[in-house]
Amino acid sequence: MKSTHQREIYTFVKRIARRLHATTCIERLLVVLIVWLTALLLGTGLLSLASTQPLLVTCFTVLAWVATAVALIWLGIACLQRCSLESAALYVEARHPTLHNHLISALQLPESLQKHPESGISVDLVQGLLEVTRQQVGALSRQSLIDWRGVWRQVRVAAPLLVAVLGVAWLAP
Repeated sequence: MKSTHQREIYTFVKRIARRLHATTCIERLLVVLIVWLTALLLGTGLLSLASTQPLLVTCFTVLAWVATAVALIWLGIACLQRCSLESAALYVEARHPTLHNHLISALQLPESLQKHPESGISVDLVQGLLEVTRQQVGALSRQSLIDWRGVWRQVRVAAPLLVAVLGVAWLAP
């Protein structure tokens, strides 16, 4: 049975894991959008060459489909993979070194203690670790823990491409 400290730590780490997964999926979705918009813009530019260079247009069309398919597969893989609790805990510990590996230890030691009670791990030590870690997690909960820079970087690339595609669609029907 999990203590209240352990439940709070697990809830915190699960929330971080879900947010990490969401940011990864959003970032990759934006990359797919960038690939698709780039293919549309280049295809529009090559449209005038269709009568004189049909092979070039055909090669570009195949290349655009392959690039879009690869980007969609990359997105699908990211959406199907889940972020483990350990990797989420390591992510938080890397961004906040003051945790001193307490978060990953708070996830692993109670489970290890339940599976192998003869290992010599002190129950009081684990309870103390859980209490200290819960206090540290309580202080971290008020801070932004997820790095959104990758998403914003993709938005800064996708926005002008989207404006360009909309401009081409509006000006050259």
